[in-house]
Amino acid sequence: MFENKKKSQNIRLRSMKKNEINSVISLVKKLKLPVEHVLEYNNFFIVAEYQNKIIGCGCLTFYDNNIVEIRSIAVKKRFQKRRVGSKIIKKLFEIAKRKNIHTVYTRTSMKTKGFFLKLEFKEMPKNMILRLFDKCKSCEKYVNNKCDSILMDVNLLE
Repeated sequence: MFENKKKSQNIRLRSMKKNEINSVISLVKKLKLPVEHVLEYNNFFIVAEYQNKIIGCGCLTFYDNNIVEIRSIAVKKRFQKRRVGSKIIKKLFEIAKRKNIHTVYTRTSMKTKGFFLKLEFKEMPKNMILRLFDKCKSCEKYVNNKCDSILMDVNLLE
């Protein structure tokens, strides 16, 4: 028990460095999350670090239409259930607030929906995905009515 508390207290959050892209891609891939945007949006990535090793990451993606999405929340398996993911998201909230963003979105799955609900995200109607994310229109899963993404948002002013 003491070991878990100690690990949780020694976790540091910081911006991802350019030379850490491969480590972040590896972590994101292990959790079967898309990796193509890691290179595109790396300026908005943060990492969680424990004993100089990356144990988690998260990303804020800013789209042209004033939409901001939290993506790629990934935590190494042995550090899960220790609030690392929550700390990452709260740090991303701070960054969004500093940029005067009031609402942040995420697309998640049924498996991780509960995690986001604990952080005050609310589920949105499925049809809002197309209004917010143009790329979904061309996604094979969406077109074939097999999209399992759950759209959620959180108001940072509340």
